[in-house]
Amino acid sequence: MDYTEIEELTDANAHLEAKQAMAKMYGHERAAKVFKALIMLRDAEGHTTQPAQQIARDWRNLLIISIAKSHSVEESKTASQKI
Repeated sequence: MDYTEIEELTDANAHLEAKQAMAKMYGHERAAKVFKALIMLRDAEGHTTQPAQQIARDWRNLLIISIAKSHSVEESKTASQKI
């Protein structure tokens, strides 16, 4: 997975899938599992519930912070812009 594929997911409004892909790309398995669970919940409910949206935002922020700590500032900015 690369940024082009993540952009394609966000362009297709597959934002949870894009976040899951980003987590996998950077080796953050726990975050990837959380996004997978949110995808399953969305599919079961037929939409992303408000609580699930908040969890997704929280984990997105944690993922960006983690990327910033372990990669260059430029890379973390790029990741932040993509998801």
